[in-house]
Amino acid sequence: MNSDFRAAARVLCTAAAPNIVSEVVRDTLERWATQPHEQPVSAATSLLRLGQYAVTFRIRASREQVQRQQQYDRQQVRNVVDGAAHWVGSGLRSMLGTAGRRASVLSAADELAVQAMLKAAEDAADTGSGIWMALAALALVGGMAAGLRDEGIVGGAVERAALLFAGLVERSVVVAARETRGPSVPMLSALVMTVLVSPRGVALQRLAHTSAVIRGFVEQLFDSSADLFAGQSVVATMPEAIVGFLGQLLTAPGAPFADAQYVVRHVHAEAVEWLVASEQHGRQTTDDGRAQWLLHMLDPVLQRYYVQDYYLRVPMEQLMETLVQIIDTMALVHHTTLQAGREGTEVFRRTSTLAIQFLGTVASRQQVDRTVQLLFAEQKCLLYLPTVGIGAVGRERSFVVLFYLDLMEHLAGYLEQNTLRQLVLPLATLYAGHRALAMGATDWFESAHAVVLAVLEDPRQMTAAPGVAMEVVPWYSDLIMELYPDRGMGGELLRISYAACIRALAGLPLDEYPMAYEYIGDRLDRLKQRIDGERRRRDMSGEGASRVGREISGVRERELLLVLADQIAAVPLALLPALLADLHRRLANEQTSVATRESVATEIEETVLVKCDVARKPALSVWIWQLRNTLNAANTLINTKL
Repeated sequence: MNSDFRAAARVLCTAAAPNIVSEVVRDTLERWATQPHEQPVSAATSLLRLGQYAVTFRIRASREQVQRQQQYDRQQVRNVVDGAAHWVGSGLRSMLGTAGRRASVLSAADELAVQAMLKAAEDAADTGSGIWMALAALALVGGMAAGLRDEGIVGGAVERAALLFAGLVERSVVVAARETRGPSVPMLSALVMTVLVSPRGVALQRLAHTSAVIRGFVEQLFDSSADLFAGQSVVATMPEAIVGFLGQLLTAPGAPFADAQYVVRHVHAEAVEWLVASEQHGRQTTDDGRAQWLLHMLDPVLQRYYVQDYYLRVPMEQLMETLVQIIDTMALVHHTTLQAGREGTEVFRRTSTLAIQFLGTVASRQQVDRTVQLLFAEQKCLLYLPTVGIGAVGRERSFVVLFYLDLMEHLAGYLEQNTLRQLVLPLATLYAGHRALAMGATDWFESAHAVVLAVLEDPRQMTAAPGVAMEVVPWYSDLIMELYPDRGMGGELLRISYAACIRALAGLPLDEYPMAYEYIGDRLDRLKQRIDGERRRRDMSGEGASRVGREISGVRERELLLVLADQIAAVPLALLPALLADLHRRLANEQTSVATRESVATEIEETVLVKCDVARKPALSVWIWQLRNTLNAANTLINTKL
C-alpha cells in the first residue's frame, strides 16, 4: 500500500465511530485531489486499493471473531458435565446470533463504519469542485464495492456501494468531458477504475443506459495521442480487460443500439487509419495485437444484435448499415489476423462466421444484395481493380480483396444478376487467370475460382438469375481448359469445374433458353477435341520420344477422359445417349491403354452410383454392363497377342 495512506488505513480499518471514519475519508480525498500526481492512473489505483483494503480488513476481522467464538463454543461442549447447559446457552446463542452474522459477516459497528465511508465519499464528490475530487471519490468507493463483492457480502451496504460507484462513474465521465474536451488523463483514470472494479448487475445496467459513459470510454480507448498513455503502467497491462468490459456494457440488458453503432463506427475508423498507415509507412501492426482487440469489440455486437433475438427490436436498415462497417472492418484487418497465427485466425473466423450466418439466415435476398453493393462502394479498390490490374494495389490492400473474394463465395447464391455481372464476377475474373499465379497470388486464384463455382453450383442462383450461366459458362470453360494442366488447373479441379459448367447449363429451362443445349454440345465438343489432341500428341512422339513424355501425355488423356465421363451425371437426358456412345467408342479403341480403360470404367461406375439421379440409372446400368463386356473382350485380345 502507498505509504501516504498508512495512517488513514489504520483508522478506516479499526475505528468504530462513524464521525471519525467520515472525517478521515474527507481528509484523504481532499489531500489526494489537491496534490499533483506524476502518474494519475497509478495514484488513483492506490486510492482504490485503500478502499478495498479497509473493507476487506473489517470483513476478515469479523470472520475471525466469529471463528474464535465458534471454537470456544466447541471446546465448552466437550466438557461432558457442562455440555447440556452450555448447549442451551452458548449453543443456542451460536445458532441464533452467529447465523445472521455468518450471512453478512459484518458486525453492526462495521456496517455503520462502511456506510459512513460511503456517505463521506458521496458528500465529498457533491461538494468538491473539479474532476479530481470526483475521481478520488470514484476510486475509493470502487475499491470498497470490489472488496464487498469479492468477499461475498450481501445486504444494503453492497448494493449501495455498487450503485454509488455507478453514479460516480457517470459524474466523472461527464465532468471530464466538460472540463478537458475529449480524451484526457482524467477520462483514462475513470476508465481504468471502472474496468478494475468491473461492476455487475444493476450497476452495470445503469452504466450501460448512460451513453456518455460508453462514448467517453470509446473515445479514450481510440485516442491517437501516444503521450496520453506514456508512463501509465497500469494501462499497458490491461487492454484485453478494457475491451472485455466495453463488451459487457454493449451486451447489458437495455443497452441502446445507438451505442453499439457508435462503437462500430469508431472501430471501423480505427481499422481504416491503421491500414492506411501500414500502406504509407510500412508500420508493423502485429506487435500489439490491436487487430484482435478490434475483432473482440465487434464480437459482442454481433452476438447480441445478429445472433440473439435483439435484431427484432432494431430496424433492419440500421442493422444492415452497421453490418457493412463490421464486415469492412474485418476485411481491413485481415492481413494482420493472418499473420497473427492460430489465435488471430480463430478470432477472425468466429467473427466472420457470425456475420455470414446472419446474412444467410435472417436477411432477405434483397437485403443481402444491397449489403454487397454497399461493401463494394465502401472499398473503392474492388471497383477499379478490374480495369487497372492486379498490381494496382499493395500487399496490405490485396488481403482486403482476398477477404471479399472469400465472402462472395458464401453470398453468391443471394445476389441479383446485375450485382454479379457488374461487381462480383469482374473481380473474380481478374484473379482467376494465370497472371495471378505468376504474381504469387495462389490464395487469390483459388478464391476466385471458388466464387465462380459458387455462382454456377448454387441452385438458388440458377433459379433467381439463370441468365448468368449463359454468360459465365462459355468464358469459364474456355479459361479452365486454357489453365490445364500447366497454369494452375489440376485434373481434379478441372473435373469439378467442367461438370459445374455443364450442370449449370443443363438446369436452365429450355423454353426460355433454347440455346442452352447447343452450348452444352459445343462445350463437350471442345473437350473431345482436347482429348483427341492429347492422343495425337502422344502418337506423334513415336518411338524416339522419351518414355516420360509419352507417360505424361497418357496421364493427361486419362484425366480428360475422366472429365468427359463425369458429364454422364450432368448432361440433359436428351444428350446422354450420344455421350455414352462416344465414351464407349473411345474406351473400346485399341489405342487406349488398359490402365486408362480400367480407371475410367471404375470412375464411371462410381459416378453412376453416387452422382446420378434415379432417372438415369436404369439406362446407365445396362450401358455399363455392355461396356464391361466390350472392355473384357478387348483386354482378352490384347493378352492373346502378347
